[in-house]
Amino acid sequence: MTIVNVLPLIAAWVVALLAPGPDVLMILQQAAPRTSTAEVPSTAAPQATGARPRILGLAAALGVMTGNLMWMVGAVVGLGALVALFPAIVPILKILGGCFLAYMGLSGLWSLRGASRGGPAVKVRRASLRGAYLKGLATNLANPKALIFFTALLAPFMSHGFPWWQTAILVVVFMVIGLAWFATFAWVASSGVVVRWIRTYWFRVEVATACLFFLIGVGFLVDGVVGLAG
Repeated sequence: MTIVNVLPLIAAWVVALLAPGPDVLMILQQAAPRTSTAEVPSTAAPQATGARPRILGLAAALGVMTGNLMWMVGAVVGLGALVALFPAIVPILKILGGCFLAYMGLSGLWSLRGASRGGPAVKVRRASLRGAYLKGLATNLANPKALIFFTALLAPFMSHGFPWWQTAILVVVFMVIGLAWFATFAWVASSGVVVRWIRTYWFRVEVATACLFFLIGVGFLVDGVVGLAG
C-alpha cells in the first residue's frame, strides 16, 4: 500500500462527506435545539430536553459513522458481490430506506400542526443520547447506495492483493476522517450563533428540515420502485 493508492480513495471519501444529505440533516436536527425565542430566554444556555444539544449532535454523528462502518465492513466481506448476484436487494433496501426518511419528514410536519410562524414553538420531545445515536444510525442505514459506494471505492484497492490489515487501516482512516467531519459539524451546529438563528427562525427550519427528509425519502422510494419494475 502506497500513498499513490490511498490518496484518490481518501479524496473520494472527503468529497462524499462534503455533499449535503440526510446524515447532515439529522445531525443538525439533533445538535440545534428547536425552540422559539419566546420560549427560551436569550441568556439561557442552549439546552434540549434530556441532554445538551451538542452531546446529542455528537451522538447522532457517532450513529451516522457506525452506519458507515457497517457499510464499509459489508463491502469488505463481499456484500457488494452478493448484491451483484441478487440486484433486487438494492431496490428493496431503497424502498425501505425511503419509507423511513419519508416518515421522518411527515412526522416532523405533523408535529408542527397548530403552530404558526409567529406562535409559540411546538413541544419538544424528550431527547436522549440513545435516541440521537439510533436516529443517526437509522438515517445512514436508510441509504443502501452507501454499500455500492464503498464497494466501488474499496474494490480496486482490495483487487491489488493488499493484506487484510492494510484494508483495515484504510477503513480506520475513513472512520477517523468521517468522525472528525461530522463531530465538527455537530459542534458548529450547536454553537451560540447557530442556535440563536434557529431559535429566531425555528418554524422555517422545522418545515424545511421535515420537507427535505420527506423529499429525499420519496426520491429513494421512487428510485427503488423503478429499480424493481426495471
